[in-house]
Amino acid sequence: TFSSQLFHKSDSRNYFRMGLIADLHHIQYQGKQYQEDPGRYYQYMDGKGYLGVGRVYGEWQHRFSDQLQLTSGLHASWLMLNNSFALEPRMGLRYTFLPGQTISLGAGLHSQSQLKAVYFMQEMSDTIAIGYRKSNENLDLSRSFHLVSGYDRLMGNNHRIRLEAYLQELYNIPVTPDVPSFSMLNTGGDFIFWAFHDMLNQGRGRNYGLELTIEKFLSQGFYYLITASVFDSKSTGYNNIWLNTAFNNNYIFNVLGGYEWSLGKRSLLQVD
Repeated sequence: TFSSQLFHKSDSRNYFRMGLIADLHHIQYQGKQYQEDPGRYYQYMDGKGYLGVGRVYGEWQHRFSDQLQLTSGLHASWLMLNNSFALEPRMGLRYTFLPGQTISLGAGLHSQSQLKAVYFMQEMSDTIAIGYRKSNENLDLSRSFHLVSGYDRLMGNNHRIRLEAYLQELYNIPVTPDVPSFSMLNTGGDFIFWAFHDMLNQGRGRNYGLELTIEKFLSQGFYYLITASVFDSKSTGYNNIWLNTAFNNNYIFNVLGGYEWSLGKRSLLQVD
């Protein structure tokens, strides 16, 4: 990985950041499976070499006043394996309308490459000469549009409460006619991954929800963090029918806390 960033603050109200990230992956995938017809093993995965990913970005942060702040940017991604390219504008607005109370709004486009092994899956194109072809090598990047709004409030010196609503619209998701309900969005919940030959970037997905965070900062020896989330997560396969994703359990609740005792000037005991 090579990365570089340039920061520039022209005045008290304008801040600029730009940079680039280049990743070079050395890959080696091997996989064999027995096929009764023609009665031999075939290599469903056989790839080695290098895979490059490049990203460049620019960001401008402008303070209209001590209460209102705008952050805008442009992000570009390039998968060199098949020249998939994405240009993604992003924007965030933050407004402190009362002391300790802030509302925020953000929107932007995001992209993601597929699991690297998916690109190197191959199928036998000639059973006599044992020829192969990589049928997923030209899969495009998956894309998503994110929209999020939030309310943040400080409660005295030690507490904070935050409420956030979000929507994610996903598209260009790999699907397959072989299993019309399958979506690559369901990959990642198991120790294995499912992929098929000749996959198409025709699937969609949608996540939306509401999150509540209540936090007490470390003071008087203890802290706690409570988060609750209600959400819905769905996707479509090749059949264009909306179904629950593998991650759609609709709610998550977490509690974290800790206390520490001082055992002198240089030692403490901490329980979390």
